[in-house]
Amino acid sequence: MPKRKLEIFHQENSTWLRTLDYMEQENVFMKNRLSKVVDIYNSHDVLEWAEHYQNKILMNEEAIDLLKHDIQLQEKRLASEYLFEGHPLKDEIITAQEQLRRQMDYVETDFFNMKKAFSDYVAHHVMQADPETPPVS
Repeated sequence: MPKRKLEIFHQENSTWLRTLDYMEQENVFMKNRLSKVVDIYNSHDVLEWAEHYQNKILMNEEAIDLLKHDIQLQEKRLASEYLFEGHPLKDEIITAQEQLRRQMDYVETDFFNMKKAFSDYVAHHVMQADPETPPVS
Protein backbone atom coordinates (compact mmCIF):
# COMPACT_ATOMS: atom_id res chain seq x y z
CA MET A 1 0.00 0.00 0.00
CA PRO A 2 2.76 2.57 0.76
CA LYS A 3 4.21 2.11 -2.74
CA ARG A 4 0.79 2.78 -4.28
CA LYS A 5 0.39 5.90 -2.15
CA LEU A 6 3.87 7.06 -3.21
CA GLU A 7 2.92 6.64 -6.86
CA ILE A 8 -0.32 8.55 -6.34
CA PHE A 9 1.56 11.38 -4.58
CA HIS A 10 4.12 11.46 -7.39
CA GLN A 11 1.39 11.64 -10.04
CA GLU A 12 -0.35 14.38 -8.10
CA ASN A 13 2.91 16.37 -7.90
CA SER A 14 3.56 15.91 -11.63
CA THR A 15 0.08 17.20 -12.41
CA TRP A 16 0.63 20.22 -10.17
CA LEU A 17 3.96 21.03 -11.81
CA ARG A 18 2.33 20.94 -15.27
CA THR A 19 -0.48 23.18 -14.00
CA LEU A 20 2.05 25.64 -12.56
CA ASP A 21 3.93 25.66 -15.89
CA TYR A 22 0.66 26.53 -17.63
CA MET A 23 0.03 29.31 -15.12
CA GLU A 24 3.51 30.72 -15.78
CA GLN A 25 2.76 30.78 -19.51
CA GLU A 26 -0.55 32.51 -18.87
CA ASN A 27 1.20 35.11 -16.70
CA VAL A 28 3.50 35.93 -19.63
CA PHE A 29 0.45 36.24 -21.89
CA MET A 30 -1.32 38.52 -19.40
CA LYS A 31 1.76 40.74 -19.04
CA ASN A 32 1.96 41.10 -22.83
CA ARG A 33 -1.74 41.84 -23.00
CA LEU A 34 -1.39 44.35 -20.17
CA SER A 35 1.40 46.11 -22.04
CA LYS A 36 -0.72 46.36 -25.18
CA VAL A 37 -3.67 47.75 -23.22
CA VAL A 38 -1.46 50.43 -21.64
CA ASP A 39 0.00 51.32 -25.06
CA ILE A 40 -3.49 51.82 -26.50
CA TYR A 41 -5.38 53.28 -23.54
CA ASN A 42 -3.39 55.58 -21.30
CA SER A 43 -6.10 57.03 -19.10
CA HIS A 44 -5.47 57.40 -15.38
CA ASP A 45 -8.01 54.67 -14.55
CA VAL A 46 -6.45 52.19 -16.96
CA LEU A 47 -2.94 52.95 -15.68
CA GLU A 48 -4.08 52.38 -12.08
CA TRP A 49 -5.76 49.15 -13.09
CA ALA A 50 -2.63 48.06 -15.00
CA GLU A 51 -0.37 48.75 -12.02
CA HIS A 52 -2.72 46.80 -9.77
CA TYR A 53 -2.72 43.79 -12.11
CA GLN A 54 1.00 43.92 -12.69
CA ASN A 55 1.45 43.63 -8.91
CA LYS A 56 -1.04 40.74 -8.77
CA ILE A 57 0.79 38.94 -11.57
CA LEU A 58 4.14 39.41 -9.81
CA MET A 59 2.74 38.08 -6.53
CA ASN A 60 1.26 35.15 -8.42
CA GLU A 61 4.64 34.42 -10.01
CA GLU A 62 6.24 34.38 -6.55
CA ALA A 63 3.59 31.97 -5.25
CA ILE A 64 4.15 29.70 -8.26
CA ASP A 65 7.92 29.68 -7.73
CA LEU A 66 7.58 28.88 -4.03
CA LEU A 67 5.06 26.13 -4.68
CA LYS A 68 7.25 24.60 -7.40
CA HIS A 69 10.15 24.59 -4.96
CA ASP A 70 8.03 22.92 -2.26
CA ILE A 71 6.76 20.28 -4.72
CA GLN A 72 10.32 19.51 -5.80
CA LEU A 73 11.33 19.07 -2.15
CA GLN A 74 8.40 16.73 -1.66
CA GLU A 75 9.48 14.76 -4.72
CA LYS A 76 12.91 14.28 -3.12
CA ARG A 77 11.25 13.02 0.06
CA LEU A 78 9.11 10.65 -1.99
CA ALA A 79 12.16 9.34 -3.86
CA SER A 80 13.89 8.56 -0.57
CA GLU A 81 10.78 6.67 0.59
CA TYR A 82 11.11 4.25 -2.34
CA LEU A 83 14.23 2.95 -0.59
CA PHE A 84 12.06 1.80 2.32
CA GLU A 85 9.45 0.03 0.23
CA GLY A 86 7.08 -2.00 2.35
CA HIS A 87 7.42 0.30 5.36
CA PRO A 88 4.57 2.66 6.28
CA LEU A 89 4.91 6.18 4.94
CA LYS A 90 6.26 8.72 7.36
CA ASP A 91 3.60 11.02 8.77
CA GLU A 92 5.62 14.05 7.65
CA ILE A 93 5.34 12.91 4.01
CA ILE A 94 1.58 12.57 4.23
CA THR A 95 1.25 15.89 6.10
CA ALA A 96 3.46 17.67 3.55
CA GLN A 97 1.39 16.28 0.66
CA GLU A 98 -1.85 17.41 2.30
CA GLN A 99 -0.38 20.86 2.84
CA LEU A 100 0.76 21.04 -0.80
CA ARG A 101 -2.74 20.02 -1.87
CA ARG A 102 -4.25 22.91 0.11
CA GLN A 103 -1.65 25.39 -1.19
CA MET A 104 -2.14 24.25 -4.77
CA ASP A 105 -5.90 24.60 -4.44
CA TYR A 106 -5.50 28.14 -3.12
CA VAL A 107 -2.98 29.22 -5.79
CA GLU A 108 -5.07 27.71 -8.60
CA THR A 109 -8.28 29.33 -7.39
CA ASP A 110 -6.58 32.69 -6.90
CA PHE A 111 -4.93 32.50 -10.31
CA PHE A 112 -8.08 31.63 -12.25
CA ASN A 113 -10.10 34.29 -10.39
CA MET A 114 -7.40 36.85 -11.22
CA LYS A 115 -7.32 35.76 -14.86
CA LYS A 116 -11.11 35.99 -15.16
CA ALA A 117 -11.22 39.43 -13.52
CA PHE A 118 -8.41 40.58 -15.83
CA SER A 119 -10.24 39.40 -18.95
CA ASP A 120 -13.55 40.81 -17.73
CA TYR A 121 -12.01 44.24 -17.12
CA VAL A 122 -10.44 44.32 -20.58
CA ALA A 123 -13.65 43.15 -22.23
CA HIS A 124 -16.06 45.41 -20.36
CA HIS A 125 -14.13 48.57 -19.55
CA VAL A 126 -11.19 49.02 -21.84
CA MET A 127 -12.73 47.68 -25.04
CA GLN A 128 -15.90 49.74 -24.52
CA ALA A 129 -13.83 52.90 -24.17
CA ASP A 130 -13.11 52.84 -27.91
CA PRO A 131 -15.25 50.49 -30.01
CA GLU A 132 -13.13 51.24 -33.11
CA THR A 133 -10.09 49.63 -31.54
CA PRO A 134 -9.53 45.97 -32.45
CA PRO A 135 -9.50 43.51 -29.54
CA VAL A 136 -6.27 43.20 -27.61
CA SER A 137 -4.87 39.68 -27.89
